[in-house]
Amino acid sequence: MVDLHSKEQLGRQLVKLALNKLDYWTLRELGSYNKNNNKILLLPIGKRSWLVGNHKISHKKNGSYSVIKDKTNVHDFRFKKAAFFYAILEKKQRYQISNAILQNDQLLGRLLEEQAFVTERLKLYRKKDNVFKEQLLNAKLGQLENKLKNTKKELEKNLSLAKYVKVWD
Repeated sequence: MVDLHSKEQLGRQLVKLALNKLDYWTLRELGSYNKNNNKILLLPIGKRSWLVGNHKISHKKNGSYSVIKDKTNVHDFRFKKAAFFYAILEKKQRYQISNAILQNDQLLGRLLEEQAFVTERLKLYRKKDNVFKEQLLNAKLGQLENKLKNTKKELEKNLSLAKYVKVWD
């Protein structure tokens, strides 16, 4: 005769096996739907991740959005809207607009990092009372702010253009 403890363990193992089979079946079906269908699949995965077409978008702790395709990181986007539109446009094979969004986001990231670096250097030279280098960095900071403004404007233009692309047929 089997004791109650063994039956309980057997029941847990059976439930675990059934859930694993269900997870495997769900992933297999979603994968085949995603490959064979031109429609875009948009599913939340937990609180900080989404499945958009063939891409997985994860919100990182530093505020960026990581876009992953086939287990490789495509890019860490600064804006959620840019990450989603990139994934949607890639699935719809609208590569020109998606690449423009990707390039603008990459440029924006580099410019923001450079702006932070120049700002820190400027603080350092202000403490040292080095007027020449301070003026030089102020000029560079002004140029960076203009480039940032133009890049943000270009990214917003591409994102607003992406809104009008026929996505859901």
